[in-house]
Amino acid sequence: MAALYDDKGAYGVAGQAGETLDVRQLLRSAIADGGRPGELPPLILLHTSPGLEEVMLAGIEAEFGTTVPVVGGSAADDGVTGEWQLCWDEGESQQGAVLAVLYPDCQLAFQFHSGYVPTERHGTITALDGREVLTIDHEPAARVYARWTERKIPWRVGPILKEATLSPLARQVGTLDDMPYYKLSHPEAVTEREGLRLFTETRLGERLQLMYSSQEGLLQRSLNAVRIEPEYGMAGGLQPFGALVVFCAGCRLALGEGLNDVVDQFRSQLGEIPFITPFTFGEQGRLPHGELAHGNLMVSSVIFLDS
Repeated sequence: MAALYDDKGAYGVAGQAGETLDVRQLLRSAIADGGRPGELPPLILLHTSPGLEEVMLAGIEAEFGTTVPVVGGSAADDGVTGEWQLCWDEGESQQGAVLAVLYPDCQLAFQFHSGYVPTERHGTITALDGREVLTIDHEPAARVYARWTERKIPWRVGPILKEATLSPLARQVGTLDDMPYYKLSHPEAVTEREGLRLFTETRLGERLQLMYSSQEGLLQRSLNAVRIEPEYGMAGGLQPFGALVVFCAGCRLALGEGLNDVVDQFRSQLGEIPFITPFTFGEQGRLPHGELAHGNLMVSSVIFLDS
């Protein structure tokens, strides 16, 4: 739960239950709730149940283009058993989406980062069923992943979320200053068909690349999410006074007690300001060239700035 006090700003919330969502109606309801009909919001905060993230982002992009930044995180539970819940003023649901449109009376800075680096191991998706990657380079995906991660014994059928946290898969989205950037996909489980079920959608023919990190690497690179870059076009003399940092639940588990170091370093970088951090099963944000994206094992943040 988060609370904001802003006597000059405006905020609206709307939610829908179910697997089939009317994204346009959801956006219009939230904007109407905020009392700003016809006005594009400077920010959308999005929470969906796992599986509906790409649908929501595609709907937002169809309505607004990529001009409106999205910061969000997928609903999560403690045991990866589907017991997550979404709540809003008019209702609650296990499946669906909730979003808020924000019109704050301040400047905003955004970041969307992962704490991982690419390895040289990669292959092409050659068979796919929903979020289950069946084969990579025409070989069962779980076998390929076991070889890439240098496992001495094959993956067992069942959840592998914890074991896969430091070695996820990724797809390159673009480059920035000749450096590639990626969307990450967390392998959730090995299936009976020796496939890999992911927490993101993928496409046939996409290249999957093995990524790597360590606990120390996650800690250091997570700090990029609260870095404020003056060259991003913000007026000089602005200082952070609050932040929302959406942090992957898988990364949080990998960090263990090191999470306290994340909090300490966030404070050292931002100052003694209030911030809230939900731990989610997927993160949404805007990539360097404006692309709205859903990924796993990432950190998505918005920092509130004022003079």
